[in-house]
Amino acid sequence: MKTWYLIATFALIGFKSTAQVLPKKHKKWHIDSLFSKPLSLIIVPTIQNAPETSWNFGAGVSYYFNTEKPFDTLTPTRLSSLVVQGTYSLKKQLFLESRWQIFTKNEQMLHRGNLSYTNFFDKFWGIGNASSSTNLNEFSFSRVQLQVNSLRQIKRNIFLGLGYQYSQFSNIDWFIKSDNFSPNLLVGNTGSLISGIGPSLVADFRDNPFSAKKGYFFELSALYYRNWLGSGYHFNEYLVDARKYISTFKNQVLAFQLFGNFMDGHVPFRELPRLGGPQIMRGYFNGRFTDKNLIVRQVEYRMPIWKPFACSFFASTGQVAGHINDFKVSGFKLAYGAGIRFLLNKKEHIYVRFDYARTSDADSGFYIRINDSF
Repeated sequence: MKTWYLIATFALIGFKSTAQVLPKKHKKWHIDSLFSKPLSLIIVPTIQNAPETSWNFGAGVSYYFNTEKPFDTLTPTRLSSLVVQGTYSLKKQLFLESRWQIFTKNEQMLHRGNLSYTNFFDKFWGIGNASSSTNLNEFSFSRVQLQVNSLRQIKRNIFLGLGYQYSQFSNIDWFIKSDNFSPNLLVGNTGSLISGIGPSLVADFRDNPFSAKKGYFFELSALYYRNWLGSGYHFNEYLVDARKYISTFKNQVLAFQLFGNFMDGHVPFRELPRLGGPQIMRGYFNGRFTDKNLIVRQVEYRMPIWKPFACSFFASTGQVAGHINDFKVSGFKLAYGAGIRFLLNKKEHIYVRFDYARTSDADSGFYIRINDSF
């Protein structure tokens, strides 16, 4: 019943978006006109690839809008976005998601969040930075997740507010392949429900929230999961995300990111910070290494090639640990790779990216996604 309710919700949101008026065509055609039109609505078939899912096929609706009209050139309000998509993978994984980032007029408020339903088939190697590749086990599950942040501007480009997260894992079925593994030892091995709330501080000085060329971004947040919020588990979560973008030569960008996710308390195994995936440490399977604490450093160089095409070169290093003082210099994993970007809109710097990455553990991954990883 929950599945059909979510599907109906996404369908209604998507129908409302399609009612917007598309921008008029330019009378004089030029190749740049394909990528410089103001975007309001993009409806495209979705084709994605990642080690976690293999090939994904589906459809997505992206709606870009500005809450301030007419546009204030002195203190402009940045573009807001609403994305609704549904995909189904060759591994029989269903993923439905609606995510949003909305700047109100004069950016007095910033609202971010996502609502998703997942029916997934996943892999698990154990907990810790030294989990063996031979200790592979698999499991399937269903998940409903809601993440919401509402923040008020306290100074230009600086926001303070509250965040909330709800996540429920259910229908977990294990497929044991390792002789020395017992899921009964894991917290939340048959399912879990968490609900947490906490403060969030965001400083966003990027020139563009989708694909920045200069500026910086900083986020510091905490979530406290408690029984009085309906959570079945009592623990704390802290997140830090710092990014810097440097414009080097013409239209070339050097980007840095420091990301940390830290937890303490009684944490369900599937809610632990996960190393790997299309955003953090590309090349590693999402969750190849997992534990209560995660720290990752990433660097990427982005440069144009010709008209709608650009390329990037990236590297990252990171590790997980049970406690903060367990991090070791020798424990950092390494990943690196390169990618091609295809420009969808010049004005807002919206890309489709094709990335290939390898790791120091001889893993690899190919990814197709919208916009940069950070």
